Amino acid sequence: EGEHLERRLWHGWAGSTAPRTEFLRGRTEHDDEVIRFAHGENALLVEDLEDHPPPHFIDCRGRVYKSFVSVPVRAGSKSYGLLTADSDRAYALTGNHRGFLMLIAGVLGAGVAHVEAVTPKPDRKSTDEARGGAKQ
Repeated sequence: EGEHLERRLWHGWAGSTAPRTEFLRGRTEHDDEVIRFAHGENALLVEDLEDHPPPHFIDCRGRVYKSFVSVPVRAGSKSYGLLTADSDRAYALTGNHRGFLMLIAGVLGAGVAHVEAVTPKPDRKSTDEARGGAKQ
């Protein structure tokens, strides 16, 4: 945990392409920043990616999205990843969108944490036996 961020779910608009599948700590400054951001508590609104990109962004020109909002999905001190919305137009997203996405990310984080809390975890003995390990 903390060294790797993997895209598990994605849904995009008609003109979009699938985002990167992973970010690995130490690979690039951009990867490191995205992982750090996912474990943080701040939301990021980028109104114009081409003319005013975040410092760690590379290759901003030519992307199909021109503005985006990205928010960490967390519950307490646990991070579950990022929730991001984007637009094909610069300045299409505002502080209101940022606030809305923060609300949705908070509810999503609470929901995931609840599912983790109420889902029984297999005990080690059962897991070892299921894998063909020795019974104790």
